[in-house]
Amino acid sequence: AIAELASPVLRQAFPSGDADLDRELSRTLALIEDNAPESMAIISDKLTERSHPVADVHYLIVLSRLRGPRTANVTATVARALLALDRKVRDLDLNRDRNWPLRISELHRELARKDPNLNGALVASPEFGRPDHVLFAENEGFDHFKAAEVFFNRAAGDEDYAWNPEIVRLLGALGKQPSDALVRRRWDDVALRDAVLAVFAERPEPGDRPRFLDGLASPQVTTIARSVAALEVLAPVTEGAEVLAVVLALGRARAETAQEEQVRATLER
Repeated sequence: AIAELASPVLRQAFPSGDADLDRELSRTLALIEDNAPESMAIISDKLTERSHPVADVHYLIVLSRLRGPRTANVTATVARALLALDRKVRDLDLNRDRNWPLRISELHRELARKDPNLNGALVASPEFGRPDHVLFAENEGFDHFKAAEVFFNRAAGDEDYAWNPEIVRLLGALGKQPSDALVRRRWDDVALRDAVLAVFAERPEPGDRPRFLDGLASPQVTTIARSVAALEVLAPVTEGAEVLAVVLALGRARAETAQEEQVRATLER
């Protein structure tokens, strides 16, 4: 009852022309989870090409709380705002803390939960495909295959593309020779090596045996486990240096019982 009385007053007062007051008015609309179509329209109007990314995040959170219908215009506006966040932050040289990807991913999930057309609008946008956009593609309900193809085309056409482990994993899931070849060229990037090796391990090839032996020295227990499994698929570990590498990997795998047992079984064989 309070919400029904308050929401028309709030909508009439918004926008006020005062940025601080507008934030509080919109925050109150979010608090009562207003379901009026007018609220969706007036809040989404705040998301523009020139709006500040911090303000964009605020109004996107508000929209994620509102229960009103998502029109095609609102969907398109939200998609543009989400995809522009990384560009705006970069252009303004703003700092992002380590929780930024997690929070934006959570925000996207809630917006997509209330708008079944949002993910389609994201992946269809010409702006989609920058490295930061992979956090949207990773969420449930996104067309991972279509997203991977977009990232492949972007990365294949840009020698300076800023790869990250999430993009490597997404492209690896395509299971296609061109994408595998593109991923393979990332091996020399140490920051990507665990992700690249995970792709190799899905389809082990004899020529990758030295890489799987390198993987046994990884601090990541999952990488050790994938490397052991791939080596077993290719051929038994019998040569002295390889056996020593597995022995050393056993010590690193002791943090995880399942992986330790896997490495130990290889040694026993």
